[in-house]
Amino acid sequence: MEVLGTPRLLALCEEAAVAAIAPDMPPHKTSVGARAEIDHVAPSFTGAHVEAVARVVEATGSRVYFEIEAREGDTVVGRCKHIRVIVDRSRFDHT
Repeated sequence: MEVLGTPRLLALCEEAAVAAIAPDMPPHKTSVGARAEIDHVAPSFTGAHVEAVARVVEATGSRVYFEIEAREGDTVVGRCKHIRVIVDRSRFDHT
């Protein structure tokens, strides 16, 4: 079917979470996804403009908790609760 798939919706939600904390992220740090709970509540056709907005609801230690809403215009397409963990980039540098 020519619709937005749930895995792509989840990726869009994760991208929104990363963007929400990017201005405060030190260059030597990054975040990794630890948990996501997603509700895909309405269809959206391939090629439609769907925008996700993430809101930080809590930050505890290295964990950041988000609520994310994805919309196509006025229609809510999905909602996500997401946790990201802040880590040193060096943990992922294998060069």
